Amino acid sequence: MTDFHFIRPYFLLALIPMFLLSYFLLKRHNVLELWGKIIAPHLLEHLLISSGKKSRIRPHHLFIFAGFLSIFALAGPTYEKEASPFTEDQAALVIILKTTPSMLAQDVQPSRLSRSAQKIKDLLELRKGTKTALIAYAGSAHLVLPLTEDQKILSHFAAELDPSLMPKEGSSLVKALDLANKVLQEGKIPGTVLLMTDGINPQEQKELSQIKYPFAVQVYASAGPPGAKTPIGSPLVQPVNEDDLKNIAQQFGGRLIKMTLDEKDLKELNSNIESSMQASMKEGGERWKDSGYALVPILLMLSLLWFRKGWELNYE
Repeated sequence: MTDFHFIRPYFLLALIPMFLLSYFLLKRHNVLELWGKIIAPHLLEHLLISSGKKSRIRPHHLFIFAGFLSIFALAGPTYEKEASPFTEDQAALVIILKTTPSMLAQDVQPSRLSRSAQKIKDLLELRKGTKTALIAYAGSAHLVLPLTEDQKILSHFAAELDPSLMPKEGSSLVKALDLANKVLQEGKIPGTVLLMTDGINPQEQKELSQIKYPFAVQVYASAGPPGAKTPIGSPLVQPVNEDDLKNIAQQFGGRLIKMTLDEKDLKELNSNIESSMQASMKEGGERWKDSGYALVPILLMLSLLWFRKGWELNYE
């Protein structure tokens, strides 16, 4: 309760006329004071009609209570925060796909790159309506498709990616992450990043150790399990160093997901993305929770008394 305050404190100014109104109502309904100046006190008490109780709640008492309660509710009492509903539909996902010759390895069929594109398509099926962007990187990083809700076109572009289309050889993950950060900043929306890669070289690790980003990075290992056999003709590549990928994921608030033949990896990945998005939405669109709405049922119940026939007359 140390954070208790009012969202709309200017409504508390209504307490001034409410206090004045309460004073006049109490004075008007004070029978002893009104008739005490005309009738002797020792006679007045025998002229009053009483149920035998010295004090009871009257309609004007409830009216005054309801008035103060209404002002309190309108001022918006609050003590905790919640995610804004307006940011929920704006959370974005930026997919970064490594597009180098090593991704043509066939330790998973038909290749690491093709299987990753298929996984992107299946993931988008689980996340319908989410704004998603696609970035491809090798020695340079390129925005293949900006934020869009069109899943079919994004899946199509991902399936058409090939290392031969990249203008520069090598691997520059930092440029890809910088581009993802630019996409989210220009869109002015919170989001998370999905990195689909088969490895990170020592130079990239060194560069990333000195960088921080305002988003979580979920890492997806786009390769077969250790020891997976590759068919004849497949590019000869080094096995994935899962420890390096795991360290990068933890550094940027994400987790490492390993590729599987079934949908187990996608379900786990989707759960991690959802958690990251909830956190980013809270940071990007957090607001104070209006607890004044909880007082509305009480006010409604009090108002029902005035629908009772003779409610005012019975207590006059």
